[in-house]
Amino acid sequence: MNKKVLIISSSPRKGGNSETLAAAFAKGARESGHQVETVSLRDKQIGFCKGCFACLKLGHCVIQDDAVEIAAKMHDADVLVFATPVYYYCVSGQLKTMLDRANPLYDTDYAFTQAYLLAAAAEDAPETFEGTEKAVQGWVDCFPRCTLAGTVFAGGVNGVGEIAGHPALEQAYRMGKEVWAEDSAGDAKAKHANEMVFPIGAPNDAFAKYFVGQSYLAPLSTAQVGIYNVTFEPGCRNNWHIHHAKSGGGQILVCVAGCGYYQEWGKPARELRPGDVVNIPVGVKHWHGAAPDSWFSHLAVEVPGDETSNEWLEAVDSTTYFEAVNKKA
Repeated sequence: MNKKVLIISSSPRKGGNSETLAAAFAKGARESGHQVETVSLRDKQIGFCKGCFACLKLGHCVIQDDAVEIAAKMHDADVLVFATPVYYYCVSGQLKTMLDRANPLYDTDYAFTQAYLLAAAAEDAPETFEGTEKAVQGWVDCFPRCTLAGTVFAGGVNGVGEIAGHPALEQAYRMGKEVWAEDSAGDAKAKHANEMVFPIGAPNDAFAKYFVGQSYLAPLSTAQVGIYNVTFEPGCRNNWHIHHAKSGGGQILVCVAGCGYYQEWGKPARELRPGDVVNIPVGVKHWHGAAPDSWFSHLAVEVPGDETSNEWLEAVDSTTYFEAVNKKA
């Protein structure tokens, strides 16, 4: 279904990292047939809200600057996307000012029912993004018909262009491509769940930084031998990684539903179907995940050993992934 998508980019730098995230999201949304408009706040004249509340009586702001037109575009959009650098663990001043100036939208027949947040920061710690997300979530909460449908955070990028090759770019692209596809995605997830006896589990947030795309984790056994059901949405895969152990160790994958792939460094990828088993020895660099067009679940069995550990490495970029699965990006 064709929707109006309005992206508000608040990067003060031309070609900034959050602006690059916005471009990736826009590309995905356009490829899915949506109408996409990107508004950059960098060159706009937007004054601070005066707190006069005249807008609630008049239906528009008394300050005649660029915020008036932007707020009108926000009102008519089906989807809002906010892109911002993380400044002092919050949104940029430009975005915060625009959100304040959107007060005339309150208690109107606004069209938007979905909002997305894209952010980039020099720091990569998990808590770096919390204040930014909370700020936007607070704004969204003031509009009952709208939900914060998704977020993408690119940490560890500072200078212009440093985001190149960052897995968050593909996440933003895929998120844009899947705008308004929640119902079909939900149906596909439910169908996948019905194909196996094990639960899908909760979003795998604790290890999200080691995955491209959304994964889910259901612990089945944490005593004697660790056994976990790991589920990947279409296109999701974990980073290259290596299992280490002084003795013993490694991992066994038992495929239980869907279609996926396993690849060792320097070798062709192996397609995986329900019933397939993969024995992964220690010291082997590898990745595994779903096919581009299929959900995938496998049991991950931790082989007991002494001084076991996992070494997480670089993400599997789009070129490597699609070459491995013999499909075009």
